[in-house]
Formats: sequence, C-alpha cells, structure tokens
Amino acid sequence: MSNPFGNLSKLKVDASDLVEYTLYQLEGEPTIRCRIAGEANRPYYTALLKMSARLAKRLRGRDADAKTLRESRSYDVTLFPKHVIDGWDDDKAPIGVDGERVPYTQKDAASFVESLAEFAPDVFDEWRTYVSQTANFRPDEPTKEDGKDLGER
Repeated sequence: MSNPFGNLSKLKVDASDLVEYTLYQLEGEPTIRCRIAGEANRPYYTALLKMSARLAKRLRGRDADAKTLRESRSYDVTLFPKHVIDGWDDDKAPIGVDGERVPYTQKDAASFVESLAEFAPDVFDEWRTYVSQTANFRPDEPTKEDGKDLGER
C-alpha cells in the first residue's frame, strides 16, 4: 500500500537546496549563496552536535549567560564557511578593506564570517536565523490552485 501523504515530499529540504541572502546592512549589499544551517544539512548538523555536546556538559545545572551565547555563535563562525556558505558572485561579493569586492574563496569566506560576527554580531545572528529556518529553502508558498497537490479536497 502506498503512502497517501507522499505528496508532502515536495516540502523536503536538503543540503543541495540553496538560497541567496543579501546583507543589506553592509556596504555594497553583498549576497551570499547558502545551504540550510540545520538538520537537513548533515555535515553542518553533525559538526554542530559534536560542538554543542561539549558545551552542554559544561553547562549542566547552570544557566546560559552571555559567554555561552558567544560560544554558540562561535560554532557557526567556524561551521558556516565549511558547510553553509556555497559562495558568492564577484559582482555581489562583500566589500574588503580596500573598498573592492572580494572574490569568493573558502578562506575569504571564513575571514568575512569572523569579521561580521565580531563587528556586527546582530547582523550575523539575523543571517544565522534566516538560514536555520527550513521554510526559507522551500519553493514559494503553494497557491490555492496548488493546494490540491498538497492534499486539499
């Protein structure tokens, strides 16, 4: 017997799904191609769980504080260049110290993420939140007409 809800497979997201995220707060409004920062991105999620386990052991019985939140952010500073950032186009690249756009390399992506988290942690956290939400990686919301494909009767 087939699964009567197999139509929901359209909602699945995996690490091959990409979104472009524009950092409007930054000079030149760079746009970064990103994979999901969540369970659907196995390499990212596995590495994050390993890092988080160490933090959880240290926190046993204690409340999280500002230091804990900074440490949590530091995990993504390490993981984003390797597992979340897919790249950027030269004409949408972040602006470097010389006022020019910086072509994509994983090393420059790491420098960009480190600098963003250090100098504009609120902007970095907003980006982290966006790429951690699965809905942002799905196709546009289904229309009423599309609803029939999702099981509407």
